[in-house]
Amino acid sequence: DRGYSVRAEEGNVYHGTDTGAVFRCWPDGRDLELVAWGLRNPQELAFNDLGYLFTGDNNCDAGDSARLVYVVEGGDSGWRVSVQSLADRGPWLGEAMRELPQKEEGLQPAWIVPPLAYLNSGPSGMAHYPGTGLPKSYRDYFFLCDYRGGRGSIQSFRVDPRGASFAMAGHHTFQDGPTVSDLAFGYDGKVYASEWGPGWGISEHASIYTLAPVVPQTADVREVQQWFAQGFEEFDDALLADQLGHPDQRVRYEAQRVLAERQAQEVFLGVLAGSSNPRLARLHAVWGLGQLAHQDPLVLNSLVPYFNDADPEVLGRVIELCGAHRFDKAGDAAMEALSAVNHPRLRFHAAYAVGKLRPDGADESLLQALQSNHEGDPYLRHAAVMGLTYANNVDSWLEKASRSESEAVRLATV
Repeated sequence: DRGYSVRAEEGNVYHGTDTGAVFRCWPDGRDLELVAWGLRNPQELAFNDLGYLFTGDNNCDAGDSARLVYVVEGGDSGWRVSVQSLADRGPWLGEAMRELPQKEEGLQPAWIVPPLAYLNSGPSGMAHYPGTGLPKSYRDYFFLCDYRGGRGSIQSFRVDPRGASFAMAGHHTFQDGPTVSDLAFGYDGKVYASEWGPGWGISEHASIYTLAPVVPQTADVREVQQWFAQGFEEFDDALLADQLGHPDQRVRYEAQRVLAERQAQEVFLGVLAGSSNPRLARLHAVWGLGQLAHQDPLVLNSLVPYFNDADPEVLGRVIELCGAHRFDKAGDAAMEALSAVNHPRLRFHAAYAVGKLRPDGADESLLQALQSNHEGDPYLRHAAVMGLTYANNVDSWLEKASRSESEAVRLATV
């Protein structure tokens, strides 16, 4: 089916389709794998500055709302194409699958990852604001086209951390009226929008137009334009290292890409070692080392000194990377991070890694994480369940878990 793709932090391509799933692969098509499913129509995907993936998912025309979805590994949002033919949409509506996380237990299946927010009725093209061109108040905002046939709008919002996932904030209509189907941010600081034209059929009145602030960030925009025009290959390693913390996401990714092509491991490590460096620069250094590790797994040894990094976001990404590469030396660090009760997103990454790395005591640690999930965070529960799934050692814990006094543990066992 038709689909839309976006580059990820380590160079993968993530791909959403009308069939309700998200896949990823390398740019040449290698290692195609299913990431998440149970979506109805995720037309475009976008990463925020911290490298988390989001999409807008359409409703099924049964009085339900479209949704903002945080896309996570192994996540199932509950939709099945077969329910579209049911007059009442079956369990999709009857079991509250399309609803936000339910505070009262039992109202919503625990095996789904619920949406973050309701988002108009026709999510179409979606893009993350890269960081230059618009007023600084739009830093780390998403822009999403709400296409409704005869009318449309551009919606804007950001996501703020909440527990192991996020909550939508700052939601407002950026522009109302045009039947926009997609948008993109140009290097000239403008927003480019494609307008389909009236109705759902083929239109002879489709057009492309631009939006720009009255007072643009001219200096930043000219700099970004110039750099992409001449190509980052002309920059030396020191300048590229500086750009890993640039305000523009596109600049950061391009600097990371070129450094990775140069096998600049020491440059990435130098940025990561600077604890006073911007968080984003250090994250891009981790992702760059991840790109190198796909070619030479020995690169992962250089991450050992960061198994107790003071920044939980950086530590979470280091552990995530080591788990993805099955780097056994990170097992104990992942177990320790799984117990960091004050940092739910760190625990989220750690749960996956503990399951993939299978250190001694992995099953017990994952069950304890489930038991200590007092707030019932569905994303933390999902990560721990995925950890148990990856560990694939069900015979060792099934009987104990199924008899646990903790309802959370028994539920996750199912």
